[in-house]
Amino acid sequence: MSMSNYLLMPISKEAFANPEKTRQVLDLLIGEGLASADNPTDVWSYPYDAEDEDYGEAKLPYATLRELRDALDRVDMQEVNFDVGFSRYGLESKDDLPGMNQLTEELQTHMAEFCASHAIDYTLDVYGHVTIGFIAPDSEDEQGELRGIGVMCDGSSAVFMEEAGYLEAAKEIGIYRVFEKIAAIYGEKPSLQFRN
Repeated sequence: MSMSNYLLMPISKEAFANPEKTRQVLDLLIGEGLASADNPTDVWSYPYDAEDEDYGEAKLPYATLRELRDALDRVDMQEVNFDVGFSRYGLESKDDLPGMNQLTEELQTHMAEFCASHAIDYTLDVYGHVTIGFIAPDSEDEQGELRGIGVMCDGSSAVFMEEAGYLEAAKEIGIYRVFEKIAAIYGEKPSLQFRN
């Protein structure tokens, strides 16, 4: 049976309180050619309703990273997330992958090679987009909210990969170095975990 996991670099709720930090993250991604201001994105809000003791869900009207960047002073990033890059299923060819997708493609190859070298039976699929912000109000692992920088992976091998040392091995690839830079902007210590 497959399950969905995030390879997640956690970022605290407090770190997302300053919109200028997220603006700097977008400027970093655009400046390094990992995204363009015109990249389409999905921006979702998960406002907490104290009366219902539950989170709502609403898609916000920002279609590109440029629109989101211009609106950040009006967006509470403590309860919002957005995507960078594209789902790999939306691409007809891998010959001209956007910068962020080059990194997620490298991540998938790295995961597969790691599993093969550690005799881990795997079915891996890295969806391709990187999610930043409030990813989910809670998760199946009973560790609470998912908030940070995450890459969604489909497969049931994460627990075996973690036991074999994958979270340390992942620090040698490009997407981790980008995560480190983003964590530094938010003033957070970089770390990796699998969450589901």
